[in-house]
Amino acid sequence: GASPTWTPRQMRLALQAALDHRGEERLSPGKAGHVAGIVGAVSTVRRYLDEMWKVCGAGGQTDRAARQAHIDAWEARERGNPEWIADRAFTHTERLAIAASISIYADLGWPLYDDTLRAVFRAAQEDKAKRLEATGIDASKLPEYTFGATYLANFRSEFADYVGKYKASNIGPARCRSASREVHAAWFALISATFARLHARALDSDDALVPASWTYETPNDLPGAQTLNFDEVGHSSNAGRRKVWAAQGASGTGMRHSFTETGGDNNPFHVTSVIVTDGDGDIPVPAVLGHANSSIPAGEAGTVGEGDLAGIDVDGTGIGCYVTRTGSMLMTVIPHYFQFLIAALARKGLGKAGGGGRCCVLYFDGHASHLTPEGLKLLIDNYIFPICLPGHTSIWAQPNDAGGNASHKQVLADATAEWFANHRPLPGDSPADSKLRIEDFNGIYCSAWRQLLKRLSEDKLHNGTNAVLSGWRVTGLYPFNPNCVKWVAAVNGIGQRDALASGGAEGT
Repeated sequence: GASPTWTPRQMRLALQAALDHRGEERLSPGKAGHVAGIVGAVSTVRRYLDEMWKVCGAGGQTDRAARQAHIDAWEARERGNPEWIADRAFTHTERLAIAASISIYADLGWPLYDDTLRAVFRAAQEDKAKRLEATGIDASKLPEYTFGATYLANFRSEFADYVGKYKASNIGPARCRSASREVHAAWFALISATFARLHARALDSDDALVPASWTYETPNDLPGAQTLNFDEVGHSSNAGRRKVWAAQGASGTGMRHSFTETGGDNNPFHVTSVIVTDGDGDIPVPAVLGHANSSIPAGEAGTVGEGDLAGIDVDGTGIGCYVTRTGSMLMTVIPHYFQFLIAALARKGLGKAGGGGRCCVLYFDGHASHLTPEGLKLLIDNYIFPICLPGHTSIWAQPNDAGGNASHKQVLADATAEWFANHRPLPGDSPADSKLRIEDFNGIYCSAWRQLLKRLSEDKLHNGTNAVLSGWRVTGLYPFNPNCVKWVAAVNGIGQRDALASGGAEGT
């Protein structure tokens, strides 16, 4: 049968009906609940009726008066009741706003699992507590909510026009290969539909999530400077060796490694850099370096110390830093990175903080570390709308993977090789003198970063294109073109490395 549901108002009505009943016998729990519109929950009604009947008057107060006072002061203790939680945690208007925000996540290609949806509710509760405290209410005395499965199910039923729940597809490389044409069509259809929906919402004066400044009906209406892609690139002192020319088959002879000096294999630190490019062929946000520190517990972010920043020309380059166990991005780090990105874009007049309402689209992949409601909400609240790339397609779908990352790695490999050449140990030197330290790498990276920006600018000026522009063009994201080089190669020859490489970036 139907799950028993009731609200505090209904339970007070049931208690009142029993107290006001003038029959020879007391009103039964079932009948009292029926009068109040409660379906089921007979044992719960009985328990609260029993409590009421045990109340007796004192000091001249009649039993009836005491019981009436009991009803007036009565508060529900059924913490698991979904309607009670809904009424107390959020008003209907607040729940509607949450449903609308969740629908934006879905429109942008970011589905929410149950745990991430609960995180959305918890974040909304924290925001509400802050607002209540501003009015003088002690938010610490408010009840804590768990937002269980029943609450989520009722939320979905209440706002069926906004949210739905569907079984996720089992996407792996093999499935992507067999469904590449469908993925291709669905991807570009998603982008077109997203722009149309955002434009429609911008025209709705009651929709506070999409500003009126979103005037872009199609992807090509959005300027290139407002079309962004962010991605992470891993570096190590050894994995960053430059490519070399050699006789065919030399890679299998063990000779390849002798071409580049790296001071041996004892430079064991890993660094991740986070890069943002735009459809105009520029890098509008300074890089952020992720340093590895094995002493940090897995899944946690460490405190950035002086040693992590040593060698970084922060004032000159704007480069930032974070620290995790492996140097990789984490869910705990991504909201802080998005704050860094938002501030950098604001300095260029983009996003809400930029002052002109210039909305942006930010494409990036759906790695688990990126899927945080807090991070996505930060972006959307600042007029930066994130669109999730389809799974297992970044080699041909992501602009940075198709152009900018290769130039980035090449410039850094060149700068690293130059450092080793200048620090070649001489007889009598200490081995420590030629060991690459984090502060050395930071300095190398800053030099390579300046060289990368210079190369991209000069290539664009003299050739009309550069590696970043090429990456956007061949993936079809700017200008918007479903029949782009990379996707056509992927659809016609998926899994064939040469077919994908044929759409390679220029100017790398």
